[in-house]
Amino acid sequence: MGANSVRLAVFLTVGADWQGCHVFHSINTRGKMSTGIRRLAGAVLVAAAVSTASATAASADVRLWQHQNYSGGYASRAGGDATYHGNYFNNGTRLWDAVTSVYNARSGWTCFYTDHYGGGDYFCLNSYVSSPNVGTRFNDRLSSHYI
Repeated sequence: MGANSVRLAVFLTVGADWQGCHVFHSINTRGKMSTGIRRLAGAVLVAAAVSTASATAASADVRLWQHQNYSGGYASRAGGDATYHGNYFNNGTRLWDAVTSVYNARSGWTCFYTDHYGGGDYFCLNSYVSSPNVGTRFNDRLSSHYI
């Protein structure tokens, strides 16, 4: 680097996870970036856009299946759901009182309830935990969940 150059540090982060991209490059005193750093900046922007699009596509926080072992009808929710009444699995079967497998695909606890609006018996799953069969106490009885 010349005497009239400064160091530029680029840190790429997606969400709360540091991706460890530490790039040092020089910029001349007129503030123009070299071709290499422009290409890198373009690649960083493209990578961030792709990562954001992937996160958006996979934003379903809670995933529900009609039968055990994640089979039968499937439904997903981007947040809490006070009542499953009026909602349906992708195969057209009603969602309320018909859930057997669940996956908490989010960071943080999700609690599942046998009654609408968080009433009745319940169980909770921690971050990224699933249950291929909610057991006889909850099978085909779930009616709501809160995150």
